[in-house]
Amino acid sequence: MAFSDTLHKVTIQTSAGIVECVGGSYAGVSFFVQETTKSGGRNVVSTALPSSDEHVNEDLGERVPSYTFNWYLLGDDAEVQWQKLEAAFLKRGAFELVHPEYGKFQARCTNYSSGMRSNESGYKSGSATFVPESDAKPSSFSTVDVHGVGMEMVNNSAADSASSFKSRFSVIGKAKSVVDRCVDATVTVLDIIEGARQSVRDVNAFVSKLSQIRDNIGLILLTPSDFIDRIESLVMMTKETFDFSDEAFTDYVNESLVMMDEIEIEEAVDVSSTLSSEIQRASLMFAAVMAARSAMNATYESADEVHAMREKISTVFENAMGKVTEQSDYMALANLAAVVDQYLREIVANLAVIVDYPLATTRDALSVCYDCYGSLDRFQDLLNRNSIFDPMTITRESVKVLSK
Repeated sequence: MAFSDTLHKVTIQTSAGIVECVGGSYAGVSFFVQETTKSGGRNVVSTALPSSDEHVNEDLGERVPSYTFNWYLLGDDAEVQWQKLEAAFLKRGAFELVHPEYGKFQARCTNYSSGMRSNESGYKSGSATFVPESDAKPSSFSTVDVHGVGMEMVNNSAADSASSFKSRFSVIGKAKSVVDRCVDATVTVLDIIEGARQSVRDVNAFVSKLSQIRDNIGLILLTPSDFIDRIESLVMMTKETFDFSDEAFTDYVNESLVMMDEIEIEEAVDVSSTLSSEIQRASLMFAAVMAARSAMNATYESADEVHAMREKISTVFENAMGKVTEQSDYMALANLAAVVDQYLREIVANLAVIVDYPLATTRDALSVCYDCYGSLDRFQDLLNRNSIFDPMTITRESVKVLSK
């Protein structure tokens, strides 16, 4: 037995016949309810992959349920009641919906309609649709180690890309024209990697690995495992690996995003283009892995930097998802972008924001820095953030500083 079966019911004579209703309310305004429909399901986005007959279904979670029902207002003052109910429907925010079937919960009215007939009086009717308000969860509390989960996903993505290449790529027994096409594709990828990896271009190990591949491409291609390991090493090399002190993780992110933008994947129409696309595909995925890994290892001074990084990563990853033709690559890119965005959203609440610090008179940068932060640790940041060339004389009305 439904809860509504235990409530007092009202029978209404309408032009459509007799209607049996039960009482309900929204934002304190009462009405009668009849014929409720609840809808829900999963948010599934289908995306066609370029140059392919395949598509990818992305599950974005549960769809927000909605409740649609017919409502009725009774009495000689039905029109006055309707004015109050319409005002309630139009209120901004969430209010208590009392429903005979689903009980009490906070909801928002997303749509309503009303109607009338000139030969009817004493009641007014219409329909309305509501969506429940979700419970807010404190942003400072998390039961999941987002960084740990994200890094595990990053490492798995790199391993999957390497494994896929090793199982699908082979030039043994192929015509010279096919091998030459693969060599050309490798040279293009190497040029992109070398041009983007500004942070390690002076590292001997990077220069040595790059030279070895360039000088022996045709030979190295005969061993897919060795070849792809070398490409992965070039894309993911960091200064920290070789005991350099500076942590340029933000630089690594930017370099990886440049590689993702510049690497193109050929349409696989024959053997040579298919094999070439495998080289490009793996290189693109390694760049995506490096971008995600570095973004989660980087240090951010302000919330503004995090927001800028989120926007940049989202744009580049979305473009990369438009290049790939494999479902596994598409989903890997989508998952990497999602876990990085989740991590950045989690840390942003604890970061400073950039604010304007007013200067009543001419000041020097040292005193301004000490007044703002209580130390001179961020003196250089103050100069760089405001493009101050003379630290002894600041004649501006304000300077941009971090809130904490």
